[in-house]
Amino acid sequence: MKKSEQPNLTKRSLFDDFAAYAESEALFSPNAAVLCALSGGADSVTLLHLLLKAKAQGMLSELCACHVHHGLRGENADRDEQFCKEL
Repeated sequence: MKKSEQPNLTKRSLFDDFAAYAESEALFSPNAAVLCALSGGADSVTLLHLLLKAKAQGMLSELCACHVHHGLRGENADRDEQFCKEL
């Protein structure tokens, strides 16, 4: 396909897709309180950032993050815990 023949796709951000899905599924209300489980990995950190933006835009009113150190992974778990604290 030539460049001129490519479809004109509207670029949407990850947050736009997240917000549209949250709205379509009625996941939040403006007075909702949300607890985000935070492992320190890419998935939970991304989710926390999306939720922070959702809170800033009035999609929810309370947001907390919780990290649990189970003591099972030694120094890796210690680093994850420290990362989450600093985040």
